[in-house]
Amino acid sequence: MQTFHKFRNQQRCLLLILPLVALALISYACESALVKAPHSLVLVNTLHLSRDIFPGLFAVFVALLVPTNSRILQLLMVTISYLVLLSITKVYMINLFTYPSACVLASLSSTLVLLPKQRTPINGFGDSAEQHNLVSFVKTLGLSFIVPLVVMGTVVTVAKQIDSFIDLIFTSSFVSSFFSFIFVPSYTVLQTLGFNTLLTVSDTLQYDNSHIQAIINSILLINLLSLPSMLLTCSCYKQGWIKVFMTILGFITLLTSHIGSCASIELSILLLFFPGAFCALLLSCCVIYFICLWLDVTALTNLFRLYQPDLTFKEINLLRLTTNDYLAISSSIVIPVLFVILLQMLQNRHKLLLAQRIRASTAGYRANARSKPDLCVVAILAAIGGLGNLIYVNRQGPEILLKVASPAAVSLQGLAQVCVTKPHYDRNSHLFICDLGANSYTVANRLQRMTTSNYIREEREIPLSQPFVIIRPKKNKPN
Repeated sequence: MQTFHKFRNQQRCLLLILPLVALALISYACESALVKAPHSLVLVNTLHLSRDIFPGLFAVFVALLVPTNSRILQLLMVTISYLVLLSITKVYMINLFTYPSACVLASLSSTLVLLPKQRTPINGFGDSAEQHNLVSFVKTLGLSFIVPLVVMGTVVTVAKQIDSFIDLIFTSSFVSSFFSFIFVPSYTVLQTLGFNTLLTVSDTLQYDNSHIQAIINSILLINLLSLPSMLLTCSCYKQGWIKVFMTILGFITLLTSHIGSCASIELSILLLFFPGAFCALLLSCCVIYFICLWLDVTALTNLFRLYQPDLTFKEINLLRLTTNDYLAISSSIVIPVLFVILLQMLQNRHKLLLAQRIRASTAGYRANARSKPDLCVVAILAAIGGLGNLIYVNRQGPEILLKVASPAAVSLQGLAQVCVTKPHYDRNSHLFICDLGANSYTVANRLQRMTTSNYIREEREIPLSQPFVIIRPKKNKPN
């Protein structure tokens, strides 16, 4: 969830909202006009054209966030790759992709080839340097054409394998079991890539039971409520332009997630820039499915109206919804929020552990209560000001009692690192009491040996040999 922080111009992320808003406005306008003129070819063509143009514009704006040596070449390659891949899907795979999201992701792979590199020194001048630059440019240009085609071919291969997997696995007995929860996160992933209709056209899903109703309701609640609530919750943990971007995106998602092309772009944003939140969304899909199944929620739509290409509701009176329906709706808002909070806590803990490792590697290793006894002895001696400040050591169970000559030289913070509980100073007996747990016996024994050793207290003087007498030669006076 830290992808945007790597770029200097974070305000560019607001450009990603423009094609999303334009696509939503044109969809609203064309659908409202089609109600009055359902046979208007101009409106239909405008609607289909907008579903192809604005995702390409979204890909161009995403490319602006990626650093490169040549911005013009990068935008040109992304645009050409998107147009070529879109033409291929429209001609040869018209029934496979519902939305061009896969073309967007594949065209953005060309930006990886154009990332800035360190320039290698070229020996020689003149024609050799120009020839090297020309060969490097041709290689980069060729890779920026080939890589999107390879990525798109991989996506198409995976899509066809998923189609075969659906026909093989999604039998009537499988759909009627608890294992049918796999359908909901699978649908979300496929909707992100743009070919979610592979699941809805399955023959085993064309009849009605409680499991299929739970599948439909969970998909609907995930897109309409869980996704916006997750984006708004993530924005609370961000700063600067990222916070503004995620807040605006959350409210736009709340208004446009019933439009299939908009929902696919919004899921693509989550996958590209916030992969941790996308994984949390997939986990929320499974939990919400079981909640809908347990509460037996009323079906809000059917498979024929589920994002083909947009979401269409049944005629439902919201005032006649049951208590279980409202519980399912509220849980679809709360569960993603809880997952995001848990994810943020794990991320903060990971950052803390990483910072501790960095400090340990740069400033030396720091002992703790679970360290080895030898390391605890060294840490205690460093905290009390050295062995010369220690008078005697005693042990009472898991606690050791330290009497020092100068209490002002003792660091309680240093002692706290190796103690199980917080150490304290007894002013009456002038003792420092430290709870070391299982290490108390070994540590106390070794400190006692150090304080009672004679060689520590002795002062030895090594006699030096007699110094040589150096007599300076006398100088003869000249006659």
